[in-house]
Amino acid sequence: MLTGIIGGFVGTWLFAALGIHDPGFTLFNVDLIPAFVGAVVVAFAAQLFTSRRPVV
Repeated sequence: MLTGIIGGFVGTWLFAALGIHDPGFTLFNVDLIPAFVGAVVVAFAAQLFTSRRPVV
């Protein structure tokens, strides 16, 4: 759940930095596509930094 919350902030920041203003669907005033993209980025980063195996 924490990954989703942090991912929402990361995705919103990333989409704003790229200049994407209207990403699509909202649920409870939360943009879903940036939140999903941010959660994937945060999950990948967490896996990258906590894995004992090499990623690639």
